[in-house]
Amino acid sequence: MNERKFLIRNVKKARDLISGKLKITPKDKTGDLVTNFDTTIEKFLIKKIKRTYPDFEIVSEEFNSEKKLTKNCFVIDPIDGTNNFARKIPLWGIQMACIKNGDVVASVIYLPIFEELYSADKTGAYLNDDKIHVNQQNEKIGVYSIEQSIPQVYDIQTKNRNSRLFGSAAFTLSMVACGKTSAAMFKDTIHPWDLIPGEYLVQKAGGVSFVSNHIRVCANNTSWANLLVKSEKTSPKKKPVEKNEEPTENPPVFDGEELDILDELIKETSETTTTKITNEPEPTAKTNKPITISDKNEPEFFIEESETILETFAVEIPDSQKPEAPSLNPIEKNNESQSKKININNIPKSTIRPNLTEARKRKIIM
Repeated sequence: MNERKFLIRNVKKARDLISGKLKITPKDKTGDLVTNFDTTIEKFLIKKIKRTYPDFEIVSEEFNSEKKLTKNCFVIDPIDGTNNFARKIPLWGIQMACIKNGDVVASVIYLPIFEELYSADKTGAYLNDDKIHVNQQNEKIGVYSIEQSIPQVYDIQTKNRNSRLFGSAAFTLSMVACGKTSAAMFKDTIHPWDLIPGEYLVQKAGGVSFVSNHIRVCANNTSWANLLVKSEKTSPKKKPVEKNEEPTENPPVFDGEELDILDELIKETSETTTTKITNEPEPTAKTNKPITISDKNEPEFFIEESETILETFAVEIPDSQKPEAPSLNPIEKNNESQSKKININNIPKSTIRPNLTEARKRKIIM
């Protein structure tokens, strides 16, 4: 019997078993789930295999997870991506593979939501009835997925930022086989029912599968191993900044003659203001005033949800609602109009404020 046709026929029938009420049960405390359709589909596929291949062993996720691979066996994952399936995320699939005389001879991945049936045997890899091939993008520009938490994830993403996480090995490896993505990475301890069907599919589509640095990679070529080599360059450690710590500036240093000149200039500006000239940096003014939207001069916005898409609109505030600009102090008003000369001695002391920029340059502490 043609094993590829056998697998195709039965995964299509298994899809019809997904009807009725969905029941979800937690497998363990890690958040892994199992549904009533996982068990129903697996029982159906096991019966079909036993009738046609009675001498073959079966390694499957729900009822035969403790069994080891043999020279003649079937591998079954009734719903790969159960967490997606239970949450109505369409990234899941039914997958199977047949191992005969020690070699994988056929595999099938069925993505029912997309009506895509991927299959492979010694003649090649197929999507429905069309042959598929991996793409030619290397590790520098290709899109890839990291399907499990691996220690090297940060170092990998610093070399190529085009990483994805789909939550289903069946979907992930189908994307590599048809050329939509270039590589997929897993822990080397990945379960056989998760890996074998898609790994064989990628290989028959012209790709490769290998283990490097304890990571299983299924990709279009072996150049992806370069991402798994730990970079010799290490990022410089930055000094942690405390919350109240502020950057300091090196104050300018004045000699005695310069200090005398500055002192005279300030006395000429205002005889009533007492100043202190020093080489010490001026203390930074602190305020507890909360920052508001108007302080940051940012436009207000809102988000409106339509039936098909979330759209963000920038709100234009009418002129009548715009806040008036703060009034200028007496000195700035008169400088602006240049209509009247102000005697500095007639201005109350509370309104006299030195120019902070000039004061900083001169290092004047009021």
